[in-house]
Amino acid sequence: MGGLIEVFGLLEEDRAGRADLWTNIRYLVSRLQSLGFDTGATHSAILPIIIGDEAKLSDLHRDLRDEGIFTSVVTYPAVRRKECRLRLSLMNSHTRPQLDRVLSVLKKLGAKHGIID
Repeated sequence: MGGLIEVFGLLEEDRAGRADLWTNIRYLVSRLQSLGFDTGATHSAILPIIIGDEAKLSDLHRDLRDEGIFTSVVTYPAVRRKECRLRLSLMNSHTRPQLDRVLSVLKKLGAKHGIID
């Protein structure tokens, strides 16, 4: 019971950082979409970037890892092949410069792999 009371206290006071997390989510999603990435209909801190081509997804994932950006991939059979995607996990502690770096690298690599113009 004491644990539940503490959880509700965190939620009421936002000591869990939900406001910062949602600020980061809105920022990253809007910038990804403006770059031309398909983020689907996301409503969480797990952001999809739908690639739709498994070879491009694999190459992009590798290049992101080489740049120090860690993502996960979702491919068939978890999703249809034409819906394969990267998944970015966002936290409230990510800083604006970190998010901007991710956006910059994704812009460069998205163009390199023919995912965006």
